[in-house]
Amino acid sequence: MAVFAVRSDDRWWRERLDRPMNLATTHAISLLTHDEEDRPDSRDVVETMDTECPPPTVCSVPRNGSSDPVVDLAPDRPCPAGGRPADVRAAAGTAVRTEDVVAVGRHPTHGRPVRLFAEPYFAPAAVGDTGRDGAVVPVRGASSALADHRRTPGR
Repeated sequence: MAVFAVRSDDRWWRERLDRPMNLATTHAISLLTHDEEDRPDSRDVVETMDTECPPPTVCSVPRNGSSDPVVDLAPDRPCPAGGRPADVRAAAGTAVRTEDVVAVGRHPTHGRPVRLFAEPYFAPAAVGDTGRDGAVVPVRGASSALADHRRTPGR
């Protein structure tokens, strides 16, 4: 029974962080529009979601895979829960490549654990390999959820 409780708690603390990030990415993707060149236009995301700390990062990747993810919108102010740009781009690239949500934990330079949640989006007007797909990546501090997880009896 103790093994079940530990495994259940192991999933629970990640889900506790991932659920609100999933809502945030879905909301941000619904606000994204694209310009004539299929580049994401994130003005509505900024106007609506800029109060989060940090606001989500919007990345795009050429459909033909000719380059790494490009950051189209990044937080413009420091935030204690911020992740490393390389980690954000890596999560975005994986989400676009696998066409699925990616959730990973990282330890940025400030030493506090963070959780990244990358959800892919697809450029609506792109034809063939000419468009840019991308991912929205929020980052949240994981310190308190991880501390709760470590306090679980039987650990």
